[in-house]
Amino acid sequence: VFKSLTDLSVASGGDNQALTTNPELQSLTLEFAYPSGATSYFGRYYTGTKITEARITSEEAGELMAELTAIPAGYRSNWVNTQVTKDITTKPYLFHQASFSFGGVTVARVSTFELKITNETTQKWYLTQQDATALRGGRYAYDIIPGKRLYALTATIVLDTDLNPSIWQRLTGISGGVGQLDNSPTNAPFSAQFVFTRGASDTLTIELQDCVFTKAPMNIPEEKQMVDTPIEAIARKGSIKIVNSVSHSAMKL
Repeated sequence: VFKSLTDLSVASGGDNQALTTNPELQSLTLEFAYPSGATSYFGRYYTGTKITEARITSEEAGELMAELTAIPAGYRSNWVNTQVTKDITTKPYLFHQASFSFGGVTVARVSTFELKITNETTQKWYLTQQDATALRGGRYAYDIIPGKRLYALTATIVLDTDLNPSIWQRLTGISGGVGQLDNSPTNAPFSAQFVFTRGASDTLTIELQDCVFTKAPMNIPEEKQMVDTPIEAIARKGSIKIVNSVSHSAMKL
């Protein structure tokens, strides 16, 4: 389980480029390095790995965090004579360096945020010999077949009918201007965007499409208190675009 979304250059395959998630669930090799002196390390490699769940979260005044759950098809170990990892020196993505929008409307007051992406997978074993190179077959899964991909969004927003009337209308299902009452529901699917920035050129953009609210309870506060509303939504499609301007060879775990 990875804990901090500090640098994604290893997972994405390179720096200085804008990357978007592929609609197909790609396999990858995860490497965990244990340094042994200045010129070598012991590495364990998990091959044919597919990410089954990703949780991207951020709380008020906190860092942007990620937890990834993966299933490998097999693993191998090896001593390597070159030290490839190094310390992370760039700052993490922080909560106060972010912007949020629902249906094209910017929401200024967001106190918590979580996006959960679930890839439903099935592992398959067959009557076949084990591949010693790729570590497939035998007692290891030969295929990891992806199924449906689910996007679930939760956030806590402070409602402001003067600044964000369309957000209020979507949450209540009631449209209409000031002084008007319209009982027509406004539950059409909408898009959501979350943009995190770091430094001069680093960005992480999350795009969700065909979103619908599944829960938005209205808490009745005491007098002269803000109306905090914990919202829940699901999306049909999503993508993540990453731009890294500083090169790194390690992820903070």
